[in-house]
Amino acid sequence: MPGVTHSEPVAILVDGEPAASLNALDRGLHYGDGLFETMALVDGDVLWAEDHLRRLAQGMDRLGITGLDMPALHAEMARLAEGVARGVLKLIVTRGAGGRGYGPPGGISPTRVLIRYPWPAPPAGVMEDGVRLRCCETPLGRNPRLAGIKHLNRLEQVLARREWEERGIDADIVEGLMFDEKGLLIEGVSSNVFLCRGDTILTPRLDHCGVRGIVRQKLSEIATILSMQLIEKDIDRGGLEALLDEGAGLFLTNSLIGLWPARELDGRAIPIPDAVRRLQAALARQRGVS
Repeated sequence: MPGVTHSEPVAILVDGEPAASLNALDRGLHYGDGLFETMALVDGDVLWAEDHLRRLAQGMDRLGITGLDMPALHAEMARLAEGVARGVLKLIVTRGAGGRGYGPPGGISPTRVLIRYPWPAPPAGVMEDGVRLRCCETPLGRNPRLAGIKHLNRLEQVLARREWEERGIDADIVEGLMFDEKGLLIEGVSSNVFLCRGDTILTPRLDHCGVRGIVRQKLSEIATILSMQLIEKDIDRGGLEALLDEGAGLFLTNSLIGLWPARELDGRAIPIPDAVRRLQAALARQRGVS
């Protein structure tokens, strides 16, 4: 995410072996034929590991990727998490190596890649003061067959993030909101997005594109505990403006940042309601990460 310190990996495993390279014939390189998960490491454990692996399995089912050695993957994740107080674990699973052309050959086995990074340093004061946001110009394409899963095709997000450099955008604006080709709000470049008005939380529908984040799922559970209601809804640019006119708060989530409130969107000040603070505190307790 923009504004977060990026660090070099400190450990890489490819199919369980230390490595820094991948087979040049891997379909993940040629076609983006695979999936990924980005997970937080907390006190030697992978936070919400089963939730991440459940989403991975859903993605593999959607793409028709079979044969992943799950016992080996569990062991490798535990190996890289052991003894780490705070860290990031990225998992990449591709269909495997082999085959020229889009139709995959039979008999290939998935490639699994695990990369451990240092814990990223967030922008100063972000949890208390909130972040500055902008609306991106790059649209998200609609494809229900890929909606919700974390597939490897992230060129739309790459182009959206490049807008910062191409347009000389203030580096203090740490995230951008992305809309689909029909003008509906979908997500942040690397986050899910929510609006909060009273005890009601609104978040975009992700039936046609976007990622169903793990924290997005957890937030639904937390909202129920706090007697709040979370509603998935189509929100276009005008609807977003109307909600902000009514004093709604806006915030972002993902597995690494937890919950970041927004204080500004395209130069417009946004309040941080008490309800957002309650959600933020409840999520922090569940994550065990400040």
